Amino acid sequence: MKQLELEMKKSDAYYAYLELCNAIAEVPRKEIYESINNCDDAEKLEEIISIIEKEHSDFEKKK
Repeated sequence: MKQLELEMKKSDAYYAYLELCNAIAEVPRKEIYESINNCDDAEKLEEIISIIEKEHSDFEKKK
């Protein structure tokens, strides 16, 4: 169950990152993908998702 939760968080982080890249017209970076992929801590992934979503929100507000 814990592994499933971790994989779901990784998927959420990938999606959030790709949405951000799409919004700011930036090519996804390998380093970010690898950081998400190599993370084995669900809480850390949740923090990453929050940071990405905040950046996306901030960008949208500036448009």
